[in-house]
Amino acid sequence: EYDQAASDIRRPGTVRADGALNTRDLIRYATLAASSHNTQPWKFRIRQDSITVLPDFSRRCPAVDPDDSHLFKSLGCAAENIVHAAAAQGFSADVRFDPGEEGIVVLLNRVASPRATDLYLAITKRQCVKTAYDGTPLGLPELEKLEKAGEGRNVRTLMLLAEAQKDTVIDYVTRGDIAQLTNRAFRDELVSWIRFNPGDALGTGDGLSGRTSGQPGLPSWFAKGE
Repeated sequence: EYDQAASDIRRPGTVRADGALNTRDLIRYATLAASSHNTQPWKFRIRQDSITVLPDFSRRCPAVDPDDSHLFKSLGCAAENIVHAAAAQGFSADVRFDPGEEGIVVLLNRVASPRATDLYLAITKRQCVKTAYDGTPLGLPELEKLEKAGEGRNVRTLMLLAEAQKDTVIDYVTRGDIAQLTNRAFRDELVSWIRFNPGDALGTGDGLSGRTSGQPGLPSWFAKGE
């Protein structure tokens, strides 16, 4: 049941040219955007020619995101997903920020033909896991693609390939992990968003599935030590 639900929410959308707008599919793509602890910190207002992405402050993470910076960035990510999903349905998207509601308005207009961008095709494939990689080093073609993907105005990608460079990064990451996980507020907040078994994950539709870090399914009361 869990695998089927995960597969369904990440199913590829339909590229359509019939002029109809499938707003339900646009919202599904929006909810595949990144958010801290997968809190899904958004609400959606659907109108005939627009979708407004609104913040859901009941899903704040005050310990890890005290100024709501991550929350509002997640709203932007959701809006960006809508832009690409709308293009695949044959609609252009004009994105505006509404300061009155602190929301993002996506105005949708019919265009001549649908356009499925590479970024649109990648949305249903993007996933974050915390399991170990197999240790196979990337080849030169993959490294070149990563470097090219990071090109932009005032932006460059710095590849750290030497063992000494990687060890330095590992040291900083380890120190950061220790600082976070010894902070009681951070730890409690993180645990509150972990879904320790498939039933909890399906029931809430949010949070971090224990599978992402290789944990076995456990009763919540047991895993939390209640």
